[in-house]
Amino acid sequence: MWWWKQWPGQIESDLWIHCNQTDIGWWHQLTINPETDAPRLSSRRLLVLLEHLPEDSEFKTAAERGGRWPEWKTMLARSANMQTHHLAWYLAVHSTDDADLRFDPEPHLFIDPVDVEKLREQEQAEEEQAKQTEPQLVEAGWM
Repeated sequence: MWWWKQWPGQIESDLWIHCNQTDIGWWHQLTINPETDAPRLSSRRLLVLLEHLPEDSEFKTAAERGGRWPEWKTMLARSANMQTHHLAWYLAVHSTDDADLRFDPEPHLFIDPVDVEKLREQEQAEEEQAKQTEPQLVEAGWM
């Protein structure tokens, strides 16, 4: 079972949290249930438990969506983000010199963790490039 090697922590956590404190050790050690003389956690049962985990479980998030939110969470985030943008627009339109109600909606937006990581990597790459080119710009008299 190749997925066990890739996501052991997520599987162990999900079995414990979502499957009535099922211990993955029972499968590893081939633990026998004394009441039935059958394995406490067979490979077949393990596969069934994993297949029927909730969509927002750690294992399904990692294995099926590469760390992305489930569809329902993405829909909620998009809806909340749209409302935040509309509020920012409304307040900007109704601001006056006496009462400036404008605000930047960006810090209040919900962003998928995978996209947050991509943005962070892009910002780091841009910072590195800026560090490398800044001395050349100073030397040329542009800064």
